[in-house]
Amino acid sequence: MEKAKQRSFRVRLALLVVATVGGLTLLFAVLLWEVTVRGHRERIDRELADTALSSLLREHGPNHFKRFAESLALTTGDGSAEFVLLVRDEKGGLVYRSENWPAELAGDGNLPSAGELGRRPPEDENRRTRGPDGPLLAQREFRFGTVKTSGGEWRVVAAGNEKRRLWLGVETRGFVDELNAEKRAFIGLAAAALAASALASWWLAGRALRPVRDLARRLELIDARDLGTRLDEAAQDREFVVLAQVFNRLLSRLETSFRQASRFGADAAHELRTPLALLHAQLEDALHRAQAGSEHQEDVAALLGEVARLRDITDKLLLLAQADSGRLALRRETVDLSALCLDLAEDLRLLGPERRLTVAIAPGVKVGGDRVLLERVLQNLAANAVRYSSGEDRVELSLEPGENEVRLRLSNEGAEIAEEEEARIFERFYRGDEARSRETGGAGLGLALAREIARAHGGELALSSRKPTCFTLTLPK
Repeated sequence: MEKAKQRSFRVRLALLVVATVGGLTLLFAVLLWEVTVRGHRERIDRELADTALSSLLREHGPNHFKRFAESLALTTGDGSAEFVLLVRDEKGGLVYRSENWPAELAGDGNLPSAGELGRRPPEDENRRTRGPDGPLLAQREFRFGTVKTSGGEWRVVAAGNEKRRLWLGVETRGFVDELNAEKRAFIGLAAAALAASALASWWLAGRALRPVRDLARRLELIDARDLGTRLDEAAQDREFVVLAQVFNRLLSRLETSFRQASRFGADAAHELRTPLALLHAQLEDALHRAQAGSEHQEDVAALLGEVARLRDITDKLLLLAQADSGRLALRRETVDLSALCLDLAEDLRLLGPERRLTVAIAPGVKVGGDRVLLERVLQNLAANAVRYSSGEDRVELSLEPGENEVRLRLSNEGAEIAEEEEARIFERFYRGDEARSRETGGAGLGLALAREIARAHGGELALSSRKPTCFTLTLPK
């Protein structure tokens, strides 16, 4: 079954923040755009109303509206806006129409109509509203509308009084251009703000997850030999105290279970050593007393071999239990590793005389450690090299000193270790397919014990190559 693709919480958190910020930004943009458009339109309407009212307050002669239209053209001569003017009398007769009045606006049906007449204003010498003959006039309510033509779009105000009806329009191209410029600027700012929010949310998500990463780092440093370590709950943020407490309780349960298992293994191995030693001695005595070449002697010899194998397994289990609990006692001394490797080479020649042995041992290489345990590691590697090779396969042994460590390599050209077995090669009681028969022997504890001994010395034992099979032992000087 294909492994499910893992999702990133940081990515999801950042996307959630970006989506929230983006949604709020979009909502704010829509509202701001509506307010901006309305504000621009109200400004235009206010300017149109003020301009139209100025032409209606006082009418100076028959050419008043013509002069008014010309003044508008002069005022906007820079081309920023274009005004058009249409004036009719109370009967609908044409009083004035500007020359640039669009043909599509020739009819009045698509123009807004002015509102109802208001009250006549009171007599005021400073502000008199007069018609052609000079009487006081009531003003109509201003009405606004937008009229689209093939040449553009016009904003028109309809105004008037008792004698006149007036339509004043302005071409909104400049207004639209101004809005488009503001829209582009706003879109650019919104995009920049969204990009900044994305970066900020990614950074904030990383900061928010930093305590979790710190907890993971501290937990990663805890191994089977250090289960007594606990996370500092007081140093955690309030939101992560519960998580630290859960981990500490889990570590307590693991420590208790691990100690019980280690104690059981050590106690069981220790209790088995004495009866197995007695059984071994009795079988040896029975073997000596049995008639030479008899079937009884063969049976006793077979039993003696099995008991010896059980004693070896018991010894290894006891050492592993001591290593697990951190009580593997090392009798440290200066060990001539070069001499041990030369003895190992002799053992390889005796165990596999037909193998093609290549030896490259640097002289005078010494390390500090337990000679007996280190010999056990080397003997285990040698037994494996012979056991899993055959015929004239090449076996290579090398020892090279480094600046701070020494490196021993032992390889053989036997059957290749399968890739799926590489991760399990140091598991206890694990034996590959080639090693399951009793002919090859072994209980699957040798490599596990050898690695624990190497680690107890501050070094490491690793499988550095599957074909040829090569184990590398690294020890500090």
